[in-house]
Amino acid sequence: MTLAQNLTAAEQVISDMNTYGFKAANRRNDRVWAYGGTEAVIGSALGKNNPGIMGDNVGIVRSVNIGPSLSVDGFGAPVGNSIGQLKEISHVSVAANCVNIVATHTGNCWEQAQVAFNEILNRFPAARPLDLMYFRNPGYDHVWVGIGLAPGWSTVSPLKVGGATIGRYNLRNWGPDAVWCDPWQAGGVAYSVADLIAGKVRNLDSVYKCNTAELIEEGWPGSYLRVN
Repeated sequence: MTLAQNLTAAEQVISDMNTYGFKAANRRNDRVWAYGGTEAVIGSALGKNNPGIMGDNVGIVRSVNIGPSLSVDGFGAPVGNSIGQLKEISHVSVAANCVNIVATHTGNCWEQAQVAFNEILNRFPAARPLDLMYFRNPGYDHVWVGIGLAPGWSTVSPLKVGGATIGRYNLRNWGPDAVWCDPWQAGGVAYSVADLIAGKVRNLDSVYKCNTAELIEEGWPGSYLRVN
């Protein structure tokens, strides 16, 4: 598919997923909602002393258990990211996971990315290759969907650091048709990787290091699952 077609597929799925009412335990506004809204938090011990609800720098593991009121409206399902615990993943296991994720309207980036992957897989058969992507560094990780990554996208490029040459991924290898589809980030975003490299994409998440090509490259992005 062309870049325009890949973007159309990503944007349509993001738009549709925004109607599903997902809540994520690692998004501050959703945590505030789970505790009863802004007025319930302001002036309370939660608002004053609990970085787990108001802090922006809340990692995946700490976000799994964020309070008893998460039993409200299905939000009480365990919400977390099983990165690091994966034993096997396939398009079949992703499809099975999506049934529960959509039913509970609950999920962080890992869960929401699976739903986006599954929907693109089934609704846009020409949107290939299709990847369930990740990157991670100490203190953060993220999962999203990649569309149209070129062959050789994961080639490591030499990088001069001081007097040494090290290997590093280069997003420029992802090709002109590569699209980033991310239902969790900023309420759902889809953009070309070329625009990310050029610094044209705004309002991306800085806490999880999604906001620049350089930070993403430092996280050694990879693919959990590819469908050609």
